[in-house]
Amino acid sequence: MKNRVFILSAILVLSLIIMSSCAYVGQKDVDVSGKKISRSSFGKLDIGETTRAELIDMFGSPTSSYEEDNNVEVLSYHYRKTTDEQSVAFLLWAVDKETTERETTYFKLQDGVLKEYWKEKE
Repeated sequence: MKNRVFILSAILVLSLIIMSSCAYVGQKDVDVSGKKISRSSFGKLDIGETTRAELIDMFGSPTSSYEEDNNVEVLSYHYRKTTDEQSVAFLLWAVDKETTERETTYFKLQDGVLKEYWKEKE
């Protein structure tokens, strides 16, 4: 009799654990900063013709800029997207996964006119 009660109790406890593992809690936080410039927008640019003012009209103020020799200026637009996903399945597992996407788009200007541009991903 005691064995039977023990077995039934064990089955009941295991059933509850298995059923409770279906209880799922998930949370996703996304943090975005900067300006993402798509490759399709490069089609609007003309080397030797697009001006600094036109770039700023299209993409807004750059994240940073610096000057080189011979009236060369480089504008950079940094972009970062961090996704933090937290998942918990009751009593079985917990997952915390963070991913970060980073890219920078550069525009090199000579005398205020676009000379070249490129994109770097990290």
